[in-house]
Amino acid sequence: MPRFSADDPLLKILACPLDKGPLTLLQPGEALYNPRLRRRYPIVDGIPQLLPSSGEPVTEDEHRRLLQRPGDTHPPAAPDAALQDRLDHQSHKTYQDHKDRRDHRNHEPHQGHQELEDPPS
Repeated sequence: MPRFSADDPLLKILACPLDKGPLTLLQPGEALYNPRLRRRYPIVDGIPQLLPSSGEPVTEDEHRRLLQRPGDTHPPAAPDAALQDRLDHQSHKTYQDHKDRRDHRNHEPHQGHQELEDPPS
């Protein structure tokens, strides 16, 4: 089964299903990672599992380890609480906006069809 590599053009168009932001490849072919939401999406048999329910939450320690670059002696600092709150709020807002648009589309009548009214009595 082909494995993803860091220069795979497909990685440029794949996005997190929750916040629609870019994903980072972890160990070629292992998983895709969203550091903003701290969610890891597995790659199974060469296919990224990008359903919202496929994302696995990552602990703080694991998040730091994933962001550490080879050769770094110190893991990256955790974002301060205010920044993390803004990121959490923005991710939730993006997800909610997407959900609202999807729900609105599902409730609109199809183009060319009119809503039927009750017949006059």
